[in-house]
Amino acid sequence: PEAPGSVSPSSKEKQMEKEFGITRIITQGRGVSIILSSIEETISGLLRRIRRDEVVRRRRLLNGSQEENSNTDGNLTREKFAKSRPCPGLILLRHCANLAENRKKLLAARAPTVLLRMLLDILNAINRSLKPSGSSALTIAISESMDVDEAENASNENAAPDAASSSNVTSRHHGSHMEGNPTTDMLQEIIEML
Repeated sequence: PEAPGSVSPSSKEKQMEKEFGITRIITQGRGVSIILSSIEETISGLLRRIRRDEVVRRRRLLNGSQEENSNTDGNLTREKFAKSRPCPGLILLRHCANLAENRKKLLAARAPTVLLRMLLDILNAINRSLKPSGSSALTIAISESMDVDEAENASNENAAPDAASSSNVTSRHHGSHMEGNPTTDMLQEIIEML
């Protein structure tokens, strides 16, 4: 009676347990907070380099030593980030989030809130289509539309509001270089899972 492509929930859970069961070791004790801190530090450092390179790019534009080219960004760190794989900690967190027991630990560690903040920081830092004043307007508009504590409460009840709001933010405020960014895609995927 079941279609050949459909899998029962219990067999899917067993398959996930078999494939990702080892991730329980990682999430024991302070494991979740260590992974989240590592991801935050990696992304923070990357965003700092993107902002630094943006200052250099703008100085070059003001001095006329670099012409504005629509095909390239001019910010090499941002261009590299748009094409690079997500950081290893984020990949590990994605694997950990496949088990229900680990997802409970991630929710207890406020992972949806932390991941949403990272996603918004990345979108703000790499969106070159907004002017500096527009960037603060974007931050204000996002904070007015959804408070971070509201996002956390919604994720504790149901992850769909977080995922929907983050996908709306991504679709409304992305530049041409943002399409298919592996890091933002993975952040969204993990938020949706939680």
